[in-house]
This record gives sequence, C-alpha cells and structure tokens, in this order.
Amino acid sequence: MPPPSPPPAAPTTRDAASRPTTPLPPHFDPKALMASIESGAIAALSGRFAANWRATGKPLPRRQDMPPEAFFPVAKLRWLVEALGDDWGLLFVALSYRWLTKEHPDPERFHLDIVSASELPPGFAEEMEALGLARSYEESGWCFVEAATSAGVKVGTRRLDLGKRTDLAMINFYGYPDTPPQYHLEGVCAARRQPPLLPDEVRRLLEKEKKFTTGKEDVEVVDKLYRGFFDGVAGAATSLNFSNLGWGPAEAQALVGVLPCFAALQSLDLTGNELGAEGGAHLAGYLRVSASLTSMDISNNRLCGVWDEYERGSYVPKGTYDATGINAIADALRVNASLTSVSLSNNGIGAEGGVAIAEALKANASMTAIDVSHNKIDQPSARLILEAMKGKSMQSITMAGCSLGVEEAKILAEYTRVMASLTATNVLHNKFDADAVSMLLKVMQEHTNLSTLCGFKGDETSIDFCNEGLLPVDAMLIAPEIRVMASLTSADFSQNQLGPEGVKALAPALAASASLTSVSLADNRLCGVDGDGNGTYDATGIKAIADALRVNASLTSLSLRENNIKGTGEALWEALKNNSCIKTLDLCLCSLGPEDGTGLAGGIAVSASLTEVYICGNNIRNGGAEAIANALKANDSCVLKKLAVDLGLEDHEGLKSACQLRGVELEGVE
Repeated sequence: MPPPSPPPAAPTTRDAASRPTTPLPPHFDPKALMASIESGAIAALSGRFAANWRATGKPLPRRQDMPPEAFFPVAKLRWLVEALGDDWGLLFVALSYRWLTKEHPDPERFHLDIVSASELPPGFAEEMEALGLARSYEESGWCFVEAATSAGVKVGTRRLDLGKRTDLAMINFYGYPDTPPQYHLEGVCAARRQPPLLPDEVRRLLEKEKKFTTGKEDVEVVDKLYRGFFDGVAGAATSLNFSNLGWGPAEAQALVGVLPCFAALQSLDLTGNELGAEGGAHLAGYLRVSASLTSMDISNNRLCGVWDEYERGSYVPKGTYDATGINAIADALRVNASLTSVSLSNNGIGAEGGVAIAEALKANASMTAIDVSHNKIDQPSARLILEAMKGKSMQSITMAGCSLGVEEAKILAEYTRVMASLTATNVLHNKFDADAVSMLLKVMQEHTNLSTLCGFKGDETSIDFCNEGLLPVDAMLIAPEIRVMASLTSADFSQNQLGPEGVKALAPALAASASLTSVSLADNRLCGVDGDGNGTYDATGIKAIADALRVNASLTSLSLRENNIKGTGEALWEALKNNSCIKTLDLCLCSLGPEDGTGLAGGIAVSASLTEVYICGNNIRNGGAEAIANALKANDSCVLKKLAVDLGLEDHEGLKSACQLRGVELEGVE
C-alpha cells in the first residue's frame, strides 16, 4: 500500500549505481504492476487510510466494502512511479500474512496492529492447530511461497520479517547517528532471510512440511506460481543484491547452489554479510564457472575470519586468521574470464591474502576495477598488487588504507601517466608525505580521464568522513576535489587528526565553494593541541578558517567544537564581524576563556545572521558573559534565537536580562 506521499530521493553516494539503459524484465519493471492496478486486478490501498482505520479499532473490511478514498488514485500513482524512476519500488509495501480463521484473514485486526502487538497471545499456536490452520507464518504453504518469492530477488533490506522485531529495534526505528545499521528495525527484520530456493525444493517443502487452509489441493497452484516466478527472474535477472543480511557459510553454500540458474547474472552484491573463510570458499566455486558475472562486491564479509568490533569506546580485534577463503577466491579470479570489477574491501585479508590477490590480478585478463581497501595489507603486499596492474587497462583502483608509502606513490604515478583508461582511484588513509601527494595531484591534473584520487563521483551532495582517521595529507588530497563539487552542501570532517596543516589545506576549498552550507571540523586539534593542552600551539589553521569565512557566501553552519582554540580565536572573531551567512556556530568544549567570550561578543554585536550559538563546556566566566550581554543589548538587528552557555551562566543577571530583551533562549549546559 502506498504511503501518502513519495519518499525523498536517496542521497548520492560514492557507491551509487547508474540507471539501467536497457528495458527491464516484467518482474523488475513497474509497467506490469501498474497495468494490474489499472485493470482492477490489484488495488493499491492508501497508507494514510490504513493508518486512520487502525484508530477505529475495527478489522479491515473486504475490498469490495471499502470506500473509494481507501485506495490510492491511479493517475497520481502512475505520476509518482514515473517521478521516482529507479526508486519506484519504495512507493509500495506488500504485506504478506496468513489467514487467522477460515472465514476472515484478520478478524481481530492482529495484522493491522502488527507494529504494536509484539507477541502472540498464550495458546495462539494451539488454537490454530486445533482449527487445522498453520501454527506459524512459516508453516503456512501460501505464506511460505510468498516469502520465498519476495526473498528471491529483493534488494538487501527491502524485504522485512516483522516477526523478528525486538524492543531495541523498535526504539532504533531509524537508528541514532552512531547506531550500527544491523540494530535498526530495518536491519533486524531483514537479517537471515533465505537465499533463493530452487523450485523442486519448494515443491518438496510444500508436500512434506507446509499447511493450507483449504487442504493440500493448493499445492499444485502455489507450486506453479513459484515455478513461473523463478523461471522468469532466473532467466532475466542481471543483478542480485543480498547485502547486509547476516548471511554466513550455510547461506553462501545454498546461494552457490542456485546461482548457476541465473544465466544472465552480471552483478552480485553480498556486502556486509558474515560469509567468513568457509563462505568465501563456497563462493569461489561459483566464480570458477561463471561466464556472465562482470561485477562482484563481497566487501565487509570477514573473508579471513578476522574483524574489528567496537567495544567500550575502541575497536577490538576478533577471530582467528584463516586464508583459505581468500586463497580460494584468488584462485578463482585467475581463471575467471568475465569479471571486470571486484570489491574485497574490509575483509582483513592481510599480507598473505594481499599476495594471493596480486598473483590473481596479474593472471586475470578481464579485470578493470579492483577494491582492496582497508584490509590490513602490509606495504610489500600492497606494492605487489600495484605492480600486478602494470600494462593493464584499469578503470578504477581503490587502495585506501593499504599502507602505501612514498615509493608506492611513485609507482602509482608512473602507471597512471600511461594508463589512459583510468577514471577513478581512492588512495586516502595511506602513508604518503606532502611531496607524494603533490606528485599525485599533478598527475591527475595532467591526466585526460582521471577525475578523483579520493573515490568521489563529483556529484555528491554530502560527504561524511567522521572518525575516519584523516591526516593532513588526506586533506591535501580531498581539498581540490570538493572545491569543484557544485552540488556539495554538507561536509563532516569531525573526529579526525587534521591539525593546523590539514585545515589549511581545506580552507581554500571551503572559501571557494558556492554550495557548501554546513561544515564540521569538530575534534581535529585544529591548533595543534588537545583539550588538556598537550602539543604545540599553532594558530595558522584557525586563521585559515577565518580567511575562508571572510569570503564564503554560502556557509550557514560551522562546528569547531572540541578543538582547543583558547587565545587563538582573534582572527575568527574578526571574521564573524564581516560574515553575513553563518547562522549556527558551535564552539562547545573549545577551552575558551573570558577574553574569547569578549572576542565572540564583538561578532554577536554586529551579526545579522547568527541564530544559534553554542559555547558550553568552556570557561568564559562572568567577564565573557557580561561582554556577550552587552553585545546583545547593542545589536538592534539581533536575530539570535538560542544561546547555550556553561552551566551556571544561565543565571547571570546581565546575560539573562539581555536574552529576555532580544527573545533569546538561554540554556546552561554542563
């Protein structure tokens, strides 16, 4: 049933897929679905109507008894489908559930209340059995086939089992910012669905294990339906996405058993599962014989049995290294003649795995794109991988976090100069020095087709590098590219190690951008010192930010929180006086003293744009508070709406009075 309005378009990412250029088969094209709706064979129930009906406490009536407003207008539905393009499927929700009585599928509105009724009532299963009905959804023959059909080709987390939801998942419906996706409601309910089932296996289960409300005579009907579906999608599907489903070795083995039926398959995405070394070995068996597959993504799958897990504020190594999976995959890549693109990132393949991949890449004649980033590959192995690409027509090389040093940068530069086919690389998070970065930037500038050294597509609207361990040399690589991103509105560089040199590299790009509205440089030691004063003060970074603020005409939100800028903010305060765009300024936990409060007050006194200022967790004391109070009183054009200060200063009489005068919400934060 469609929601009341179309969802927002998905944000562009570095992994976004391009739109298909060839006609889609019926099972993947909205035309067949819309034709069924327009003919009356299917009715699209309005999501708003269903939500409103739930409030009545009544079970849903039969379709023929529903009022016209219960259904989504067909003309509007077609317009939305066309407007959403590739994302048209997000407009529809198909709910599969078993009949709870022989007369009515949902007489007590159990399924209508599915999001709030988290447990079956006591004795429910026994009552179903006494009525000759399936005790559970999985036991129902019709439901089983509906589930098997939807599991066959649905993209990753687009197919949900609401019976798996937990109280924690309900709380994390969309997830807090730091909540891993597997703990969101979507992640929990998508996990561990079955790989596609062969028709003969479905038939066996229907005959031996499943129940039907009307008896076993329905077996022939649903068997025919599933076979028709399977034959249709297996012969036509060019892409399968089974990402983030929690699949392990058993699911990998089952998948490999059915993949040969997908004769037209070109793209396979298994990102974010837990295949492990054993699952990798199973997958290798398919890769050896596949003649159609051109693209495979098995990133983040623990292929070598090791991974890092976040515990109590830090990442802890887990598992035992096992190279059998990656060696099997490497052996398969040596003989596979169809694959052009492979992603193996975040699999802990280490030095042994790196050597195996290098040898496979050297022997493979079809590969044009490789991603081995963040795999704990040592420098010698990384160099072997680079050297394996010599003379090849690579289009994309992703080796972020591969221990590449100065010598490896020279090798990459040498190959890139003569590799005319290369369009994209990502070499962030390596061990370059400033000279190596300058050399790579010069090569990119001179190259006809190479557009990125950071894995960008160029049309990003937001970039998020929060807590990625960026160093100053990474900022040097990133800056020239974001400078020319015409659609970029948001950039998050928080919780890195940019320091003064890194922010000086970024500042000119921030100054030149006409699209950026939000930037976070929080927790980056921008002045070279931490919150305890450890390090050497260097105000050049803050001065570079100030210079950028003087000329940037688009930035409305800036976060510098958790950077010790005590006594170095004079240039920043002066820049604020001349900036008419910044609306939100976050300077919490910046070790500001009374003199900084006075400096900030100078900007507040003349600002016609600042609406929210956060300076809690500092030490501006009464002197700083008094200066800000006087600034508020002096600014007749003041548009400030919120001011967050150190706990206790909200009771400062002068500041409280000034905030009341200007209608500012004053908040004290510890």
